[in-house]
Amino acid sequence: MLDLFAAPAMLKPSSYNSLAELIHALGMRSDTARHIGISHNTLNVRMSKPGSFTLDELVKVAELAKSDLLTMTKLAQKQMDNPVEPPAPALGRPRFKKNQPDAG
Repeated sequence: MLDLFAAPAMLKPSSYNSLAELIHALGMRSDTARHIGISHNTLNVRMSKPGSFTLDELVKVAELAKSDLLTMTKLAQKQMDNPVEPPAPALGRPRFKKNQPDAG
């Protein structure tokens, strides 16, 4: 059976510059939020302000990343010390443009 919450095989938490980048690498934010037990919008807030994560939420992120709480707290601290804009949810995906003529 396919594990929908399995972290990508090459995910190395220590190679990320922020907790937001690591969470982005986990996959669909809606799935990540559901696993953590928060809404998609709350996850977006947490990614912008990593100090707002609860301990329980960080533990669940660590589970998804197949990592540990200490690594998650270090990434959160690194992001708080060096604020970054969280990656866009659909980074690299083409956007649908309204009023675009049909290609047919």
